[in-house]
Amino acid sequence: VHPLRRWQINPLFNGCHSDSGYTHQPRGLYSQMVLGESFEGLGPKSGPKSGADDERALTVADGALPIGKSLDHVNFALLHAREGRFEEAITAFRRTIQIDPDMTRAWSGLGQVFLESGRPDSALPYFERAIALEGDDPLSYMRLGWTFRELGRLRESRRAFGEAARREPNLPEAYLNQGQMAFRMDDIEESVALFLKSIELRPDYGVAHLSLGVARVRLGQLEAAAAAYTRALELEPNNAQARLFLRDVNAKLGRTNKALPPREHSGERNRDAAD
Repeated sequence: VHPLRRWQINPLFNGCHSDSGYTHQPRGLYSQMVLGESFEGLGPKSGPKSGADDERALTVADGALPIGKSLDHVNFALLHAREGRFEEAITAFRRTIQIDPDMTRAWSGLGQVFLESGRPDSALPYFERAIALEGDDPLSYMRLGWTFRELGRLRESRRAFGEAARREPNLPEAYLNQGQMAFRMDDIEESVALFLKSIELRPDYGVAHLSLGVARVRLGQLEAAAAAYTRALELEPNNAQARLFLRDVNAKLGRTNKALPPREHSGERNRDAAD
């Protein structure tokens, strides 16, 4: 399973519906992520998964990777990062780089710590160095894209997500994020094509259906938008954003009494159903 499969990539919008689209309110890229999972692609195959402080938990049990000082430091760094001890993680990653300057995951991990702790400007050179060391890793380009997005450099962000897709054509997250950047650059029709590609690769990708609905609204395609929001709600019944957007589009279509897909609350009456 690709590390990104377990990530919750933020939806395109966190705002209110208007006749021209949605008012975007930027927020932290990782506000919906489980902290440890953002480091899933960096650690050894059987590295630490919990907060155990036993040094023995920080070694590679199956021998898949050689154990040495640099690996010890990167394991400690990953443990600190998963538990939110960012400064300790930075120190451990930097010690790793001093020992092994060519360890790609140490450079990438250091960039990830800076990004998750709200310092994207500091993260950028570390992701660029990781790409210089291992230019075929799509995950490094995804991280670079998120960093550029946090810095407001949308064109470069879009290009980085495109590079991720070029290196792993079956990665739906790359097309989703590329589509989000296209939308924010007012390339709406291209964003629709990218969202559709993401959905083609992963039909159960709720946030892609939600983003597609937003783009369809901007194009005035309200019936298609309602269908996209409905599918998003079928996949994620408790997604309040999709529920709000679908209710709004239904109102514009004159369907004020149309029932919405039920929430996932056993035994509770669907409050969105028509009376």
